[in-house]
Amino acid sequence: MAPAFGADRAFPAVNLASGLPDTMEGARVRVRGWVTADASRLYGVLAENQAHLAGWIPTAIAQLEPVEALERRLTGFHEDAAAGIRDRRAIIERETHALLGGLDLFGRTATGRVPFAEADRVEIGYWLRRDATGRGLVSEAVQLLLQQLVPRHMWSHAVIRCDSRNLASRRVAERLGFRLVSREPQSAAEPAGATHDLETWVHPLPFHGAVPPRPYP
Repeated sequence: MAPAFGADRAFPAVNLASGLPDTMEGARVRVRGWVTADASRLYGVLAENQAHLAGWIPTAIAQLEPVEALERRLTGFHEDAAAGIRDRRAIIERETHALLGGLDLFGRTATGRVPFAEADRVEIGYWLRRDATGRGLVSEAVQLLLQQLVPRHMWSHAVIRCDSRNLASRRVAERLGFRLVSREPQSAAEPAGATHDLETWVHPLPFHGAVPPRPYP
């Protein structure tokens, strides 16, 4: 019998919906499925990084909750991945085994996020604790993900959507060869009605299906 989701096991060896292996190893980071034992470490990271994360990632991810609630959140991540809705992973520093942040994969079409089975492209999201920024760790994690996407799927593009004010997130897209294709003005709760843009960056993926994908979008 396969081990249940918990302290010793995250996802199966390969998630059949996203096609990603449970663990992806880089020179400095390990990207793996969340386990319930991560909840206490996640609590500490979120508690120390509330100001750093606020406004950049969804409240559902950044929100600080008791460890028991975080365990339920991580179990929900596992259930979503098994159902083919989205695939959320932890970024771990290999040398210290410290929890650094998260890396997420979503199915997408031209109109929004969809389950993987309905997607013609994928969206990548990520976040990192403040004291780990500026070292290229997210770029390494995203590169690991791209390497897994290339041989496995009929998706045409990988997409990164980020706030134009988030220069660190922008640099990840630029460093990995993503191309800026659109800017959508967004309202911001700032003085004098200031606005910012939601930027969409794309990276083509080699195609191995029977029917070639349409060009982005």
